[in-house]
Amino acid sequence: MRGFIQTVREEFEEEISEFERKKEESEKHLREFISADSKLDANSSVFLVLRKWNSYTPALPLDGGEKSVGGGYFLYQLGKGTVIDPGYNFIENFHRAGCRLQDIDNIVITHAHNDHTIDFESLLTLLHQAHKEKKRTGKRVNLYLNQGSMLKFASLIDWRAKRYIGDIFTINPGDTYRLNDNSTVMTALPAYHDEIVTRYYSVGLHFSFTFGEDDKRNLLLTSDTGLYPPSEKGEDDLGQQSSKMEIFELYKQISPDLVTDIDILIPHLGSIGKKELSVVKDMKWQPEDILYGNHLGVLGVLRLISVIKPKLALVSEFGEELKNFRYDLLLLMKKVMGKVIPGHSINILPADLPFIYNIRERTVFCVDTEEMAEAANIKFEEETGTFYYYCEDHERKKFKSLKERFENTTQRPYLKKDVMR
Repeated sequence: MRGFIQTVREEFEEEISEFERKKEESEKHLREFISADSKLDANSSVFLVLRKWNSYTPALPLDGGEKSVGGGYFLYQLGKGTVIDPGYNFIENFHRAGCRLQDIDNIVITHAHNDHTIDFESLLTLLHQAHKEKKRTGKRVNLYLNQGSMLKFASLIDWRAKRYIGDIFTINPGDTYRLNDNSTVMTALPAYHDEIVTRYYSVGLHFSFTFGEDDKRNLLLTSDTGLYPPSEKGEDDLGQQSSKMEIFELYKQISPDLVTDIDILIPHLGSIGKKELSVVKDMKWQPEDILYGNHLGVLGVLRLISVIKPKLALVSEFGEELKNFRYDLLLLMKKVMGKVIPGHSINILPADLPFIYNIRERTVFCVDTEEMAEAANIKFEEETGTFYYYCEDHERKKFKSLKERFENTTQRPYLKKDVMR
């Protein structure tokens, strides 16, 4: 054996140094992500959309055109970071936004579908590797999983790994948790969503942020839910009686405060149901007979916006089958809301990767000015399949597209000043 080893070493002698150099270059990227100090400003309070398409489409092989992208959300409140539903490409999107493994203190999963969970296992692996290499000494990540996700991932979680995994919770509607001392409170909300693993245990999320006495902000994320309960017959035929409660009524049963004074509502659209927008002459149908089944659909989203009346509505969870007309769809939804609530002041925006929201100031990042602007003054345009956000109260700069401005900007309002790109 000693002779065999020596022979191999002699044959590799001329090339091994170059191999080692290339190997070191490849490993550098991984080490930078798992070991880098935080680039985020600990005083910032932001909500980042780090997702685009829903469902399984980001998993499909690329067949010309731009690769499909999924993702999740990230909340960063005064030095504590919370990952929400890390689906396809979340880690890639998270890294491109300037965030690092060191920024994660909590991971929350609302249900067990792949487009909300696929990068969760990779995050656990990275956390294990960071701990193994002593890159996150003393910092633990808490896990908040709904019942379906807990069933799905129980065998993958190292329940002994208390040195890098903190508390592990199975969350159910009505459960309340303090994520950042007393400044961030998360409440699990009911959801009408069949997650396959379970039928009745998906959740939405309500976040309350406290910045001082009587100075609070509220964010409501429906996650995937129908407006009414799912039918035993399937998604296309709800078959429910009108006595069944709309989802926001279940929110109010937990606490009326959960649907009042909402700063930003993030309803999940899903897609457009076959029946929900078809014109019919008779009025014999029941509303629940035509609504999209396992998601809110267009009617469900508009209904929630009209009853909750948030300061800002951020429509999310687009099916990729909508990609060729989602811009027109959002403009039409804004127009319809003007008739449903005449004179309303609710701004309706689509959710996409460049969306940056300052929770405390209620402002959105304007790509054109590279500054934060009042959410009410933000408009959107679509370029090369991505939405970009800009202010409506100034003249657009014409020399660059919004996409170029966002990709080349030196500003990210949540980053430390010395690491601005």
